[in-house]
Amino acid sequence: MDRRNGTAAGGLNIINWHLVGLIVMFISLWVVSSSIWAQTGERGAPSPSYYTVLRELYAGDYKNALDGFQSEARSCIKAGQSRWIDSICYETMIGECYYQMGVLDEALKHYSSALELSTAFPDWMTQVQFPQQIRAAGPHKLYPWGASTRRSVLGSYPSSMLIGQGQTVTAQANQKLSILQQAVLYPIRPQEIIRCTALAIRRRTELLGPICKNDPLTERVASALTRQITQPNNWSEAWADLERGLALIAAGKESQGQPLLQRSVLVEGEFDHPMTCIALLELGRSALMRGEYPAALQSFEEATYSAADYSDYGVLEEAFRYAALTHLLTNRKDFYAPLKTAFLWANKDLRQLRASLALSAAENYSVLEQIKEAGVMLDDARIVLSQRRAIAGRLGGRFSYLSAQVLFQQRKNQEGQNAFNAAMDYMKHGSRRLLQIALADNRYTSGDDPSRVAMDYYNELLRDPLPGDWTMDPMETLAVLLVPHPLSLEHWFEAAMDRRDYETAWEISDRARRHRFFSSLEMGGRLESLRWILETPAELLDQQALVQRQDLLSHWPQYAQISQQARAIRAKLADMPLATEDQAQRKEQSKYLGELSTLSAQQEVMLREIALRREPAAMIFPPQRSIAEIKRSLPKGHAILAFFIANRRLYSLLMSNSDYSYWEVGSPPALVKQIKDFCTTWGSISKITN
Repeated sequence: MDRRNGTAAGGLNIINWHLVGLIVMFISLWVVSSSIWAQTGERGAPSPSYYTVLRELYAGDYKNALDGFQSEARSCIKAGQSRWIDSICYETMIGECYYQMGVLDEALKHYSSALELSTAFPDWMTQVQFPQQIRAAGPHKLYPWGASTRRSVLGSYPSSMLIGQGQTVTAQANQKLSILQQAVLYPIRPQEIIRCTALAIRRRTELLGPICKNDPLTERVASALTRQITQPNNWSEAWADLERGLALIAAGKESQGQPLLQRSVLVEGEFDHPMTCIALLELGRSALMRGEYPAALQSFEEATYSAADYSDYGVLEEAFRYAALTHLLTNRKDFYAPLKTAFLWANKDLRQLRASLALSAAENYSVLEQIKEAGVMLDDARIVLSQRRAIAGRLGGRFSYLSAQVLFQQRKNQEGQNAFNAAMDYMKHGSRRLLQIALADNRYTSGDDPSRVAMDYYNELLRDPLPGDWTMDPMETLAVLLVPHPLSLEHWFEAAMDRRDYETAWEISDRARRHRFFSSLEMGGRLESLRWILETPAELLDQQALVQRQDLLSHWPQYAQISQQARAIRAKLADMPLATEDQAQRKEQSKYLGELSTLSAQQEVMLREIALRREPAAMIFPPQRSIAEIKRSLPKGHAILAFFIANRRLYSLLMSNSDYSYWEVGSPPALVKQIKDFCTTWGSISKITN
């Protein structure tokens, strides 16, 4: 009887244990679900109101969009004390608003915050209930500017999917397993989270430039995303490959990242998906950087179709902008027709896209010397930008720059100069390269990066412009030339001295003087460089400058004609006496001087137009010379004494044709003694007087 009672009691205990577990599970589900419902406003994250704000961004109303995304961020979901993966979207889009407004330092902070969150929840996709198979949504659509030629099918993807937050908690009693708490399932929008993660990686890579690959967060993101971050053998591997590929490229491992981007273009090797356009855009950018223009143009055009298919209007704008640039770089003599048809297709809610298309069209018309059409497109862009105050942002900077180019074409010199000044005012805070220089300074002075790494940064950021800098982004290149950065050059000098690379250090000191000279000139020395290349006697130019002269004169035959006329007049004037009593000669001389003045004024206006175009021109004067070259040029018995101040410390160099010596100057008497010691040792100078 006791045994039977014991058995019955034991069974009752098991039933009670199950009952308690069910009650706890029900309460837990109700509490967490209610909390999520309260935080999101309705089931799903990001919420529908987030997409309303996103439309404000695409409409070019960046201030309202910024306020909206900041409001969304305050309603984010919390996982314990931490924000959850929906905040990746809010942080990224706040960063995007700042990016479009030209506030790049703030944009970088928010992109970084988004990626910090992605490293906190790297495997969130493993908890998503992805559909096992993807259904076809039909063939590629036809757009006014064309249709895809890729052999793929549009895939249909649910906008919302279930994800589990938390873990299933179990307990065991009397060899029976009971569930105490089960992971909560509720809807999220994984497409948007992936899109924003990819955008944060892309923008951060762009803003950091050469600093990105050595940045600790870049390394953490690449490490987190190269693990298994989604369910194996699931079609969502394509989305994981996109993130992995972008992260590896950001870390400087392009050879590993490119194949992943290629693989991410299609789901299951057949279906396009909402991130296809991102992969195609980045593959096109890589091809463009390698100079593979046909492949780049094809990738960009395909990216426009895919972006339109899945309504990614941010990528659509970028793809058209890069496609138009690639068209220009191929030296085609026709207009890139998709710009006009896409402009007509874009509705009033896509003002960002419409303004960008109009600006690309204006540049294309300007290059083709169709000045009237260029002016019409600039007027269209101005109207669109003024409607939502976007004129003060990134698109406004482009507008000012292209307006200056067209105004110089119209020979409106003062108006063109005013527009150029407006563009450069924007670039003081909207330049990526200037931001990167400031970041390199901060990392070097704070000790985050050793001298070796800092040297790599400064070698890239403070060098003279390369031909590719002018062809890819002349506005950015001019901003770096115009804005003085003496402290950065001093830091570069100090980093070289720390590494005992003395020859490089003194070559950097010469670069500092050249930069100070260039930044004091009109357009940062760009005009002066063009004058030297186009007008210097050929025997004084090196091979690179001669090739650039030939290219410039072939692209600008009108300038070549005017230059030839000016040389002919100068030759006639050279045959005349400087002062003559002959009235006829004086009259003829005055006539020639007037003609030369007119031709020179025409040349100067044309030089300003050329200066703003994508025309390479080396900074050949003053020339850059290595220490070895300077030593070889010094006659025997001669020496150069040079000084350079860095961080309030005075350094000195004494160099002859056989050797050189460096030292830090402590006091004038010490300096005299060191010079005498050097002269005695090397015999460069027989005597020195105080």
